[in-house]
This record gives sequence, structure tokens and C-alpha cells, in this order.
Amino acid sequence: MRTHANVLVALTLAVAAVSSPAFAQEHGHGHGNDKDRDRGRGSGERENRDRDEQRGHDQNRGRQPDRVYVQSNGNVARIPPGLAKKPGGMPPGQYKKYYRPSDGVVVLRDVFNERGYTVVRTSPYGASQYVYYRAPDGTVRRAIVSPGATRLTFTNVPMALLQEILARLY
Repeated sequence: MRTHANVLVALTLAVAAVSSPAFAQEHGHGHGNDKDRDRGRGSGERENRDRDEQRGHDQNRGRQPDRVYVQSNGNVARIPPGLAKKPGGMPPGQYKKYYRPSDGVVVLRDVFNERGYTVVRTSPYGASQYVYYRAPDGTVRRAIVSPGATRLTFTNVPMALLQEILARLY
């Protein structure tokens, strides 16, 4: 009976020793860390790296540093180099472009000119823009381009033209 207990304790210790983190680090999870050391390259690379650091060589010579900015709550955030050139530092497909009413007026003017309407004048009205245009029948009308939550809002624009304007903007 005593021998069974001793065998059970020995097996438990053996399993614990094999599954310990020290054993996993020592063997490198089978990635061949010993191969470089066996070929004589393990310590030489370390010496070269130390020598380069002493000379002042940068390890990340061709790599751009991360951009750092301070958020509104005071935290510091880093933007990876690949996203630093993107608008707002956002990944592709997540950034929404917001148009100003003046951008909508430019598109509205282009569509009106192509369809035979004449833009008489434009004037700002708060956050919105008034666009006075002459219809093909000669009457002068007023369109309003105002900002919305996600899109621009066009008021008093013929439906056929409105569809083309929205297609060009969005």
C-alpha cells in the first residue's frame, strides 16, 4: 500500500516538472532555438547586437516611430505607423467623411449646370447655405443645404436632381 502512494507521488511530481513554465522556456516550444546555438550563431549575434548598441546604431533604423497624441481625458495614445497617414488615425472602413454645406453647394451647382438650371447666387445662413437658382421655366427658387447628423440635407431640390446629387456625394 505504501508503494502505491510513493508511485503516485512520484508520478505527480514528474507531471508537474514537465508542465512547469521553466521546462517550456528551456525547450523553446520546439521552434529550433537550439539549432542556432549548435551552429555557433547564438552568442555571436548577441555580441554583434551589443556592439551595435554601444556604437549607437538604431535597431529600428528603417521603421517609423509611432505617433503619440494626448486624448481629451489626459491619457496618452499611440497610433501605429500604418494608421498615422489615415484620416483620424482610423483603420480603413471605419472613418466617416463629413461634408460641409459648402461641399454640397459645389456638387449642387455642378448638377444644376448640367441639367439646364442656372445658379443665381449663394449665401450663408447660420450653419446652412442658401442656393438661389433659376429653373428652366424662368422662375427663381431657393434650395437649402444644411448639415445633418451623418449627411447633408437638401431642401427644395427637384427629386431627380436630388438623387444624382446624393449619388455624387456619397
